[in-house]
Amino acid sequence: MEESHLENAQKSFQTTVEYFGMKPKAGEKEITPSYVFMVWYEFCSDFKTIWKRESKNISKERLKMAQASVSKLTSEKKVETKKVNPTASLKERLRQKETSVATS
Repeated sequence: MEESHLENAQKSFQTTVEYFGMKPKAGEKEITPSYVFMVWYEFCSDFKTIWKRESKNISKERLKMAQASVSKLTSEKKVETKKVNPTASLKERLRQKETSVATS
């Protein structure tokens, strides 16, 4: 029973190796599972690094787009600012405000 499981596992391994087109290292006759997992680990590590980099680039791009849309919206709604005389008293500023509201 265990021998049949071992044979099935070896056949599955060989099928997987053939599917991915892996070749044995120079000077070796067969591909060992440790070699396959080493190559797989390197692939996963590289993929993870590239994935993080691309994700970061996409995030930066989306941030730029959001900032552009915010700046567009704020430029459309410009707010007028009035210069206030800092030496004027509170009463004087209130009078100026009342006259500006009355004329509007």
